[in-house]
Amino acid sequence: MGSLRYDRDQRYQTIREIVRRLEIPVDSRVLDIGGGTGDLPRVLGFESFWTVDVFGGGPNHVRASMDSLPFPARSFDLVLQSDALEHIPARGRGAALEAMARAAGKWLIWIGPVHSELTARVEEDLCETHRRLFAGREMDWLAEHRYQTLPDPEQVVGTLSAEFEDWAWWPSCGLLRWWSAKRLELQLDSGVYRPQFEAAVNRWYAESGWKPDYRVPEGVPSYRWVFVGVREGKLHPEIDSPPVGQEDLEEWRSLIPVIEALVEPSGLGPDGQATEEATARSLERMAGLLEVLSTGPMPVPNFLLKWFGGGRGG
Repeated sequence: MGSLRYDRDQRYQTIREIVRRLEIPVDSRVLDIGGGTGDLPRVLGFESFWTVDVFGGGPNHVRASMDSLPFPARSFDLVLQSDALEHIPARGRGAALEAMARAAGKWLIWIGPVHSELTARVEEDLCETHRRLFAGREMDWLAEHRYQTLPDPEQVVGTLSAEFEDWAWWPSCGLLRWWSAKRLELQLDSGVYRPQFEAAVNRWYAESGWKPDYRVPEGVPSYRWVFVGVREGKLHPEIDSPPVGQEDLEEWRSLIPVIEALVEPSGLGPDGQATEEATARSLERMAGLLEVLSTGPMPVPNFLLKWFGGGRGG
């Protein structure tokens, strides 16, 4: 699951751009709260990068809850949080935000979804689509959003802004683009495997497709909001301005690989049968693997054996 990296890269590219604009030195001491399982350290390139979460692991990882961080006040130059607050109960979010702000010595960057009626409806649409495509199975992380509810934007900005001399708060990630990308991802994950197309989309978005999502224009629904705080001094007045692109044919050409990959043959025909020898061999290998797995403690459903076997069986 998760063939497209749109959801992850929207956050990561936004954070990377903010770090660049703040001119944060590479040797700064950085803490990612709620992280530890992603590629954010590699994307940002800091030399001293710590993560804290009740899950996860890896270098410089500390197991702790968000509302009880085991660090002295202002012990990190930069504190980050990306799509994590919505995964803890609402009653603990105030304490988690306060702990986050206390740990930041110079800068804080927070990005994540916040509640709106339209956002709740969009997430529920994705949950329903997932159940329909995957035999009633829930989309776990979005189902958790429903259970925990999304953060209150006034609580987020009100709590964090009280700790910083200057701060900015803006809408990010267009809700329509996010919904469209997640619907596309679900269709790809449930249908014909299209690795070339998925790779082309991922490359395009990481290179230039993220730019319109950095800041959403006024009046356009957004999925996420961004908070940036500085302990001392002032933020650049255009910290939230959209990245400047060429906005001409050369910039638009970055979409060509996506268009070309979209029309490339997938190796399967409209009936789901292999049309190329290599694809047929690959499906046979997967069918053999599934037959082996089906003899274990969790048998594979017959309809999967039939599909991966290229339509064999009664």
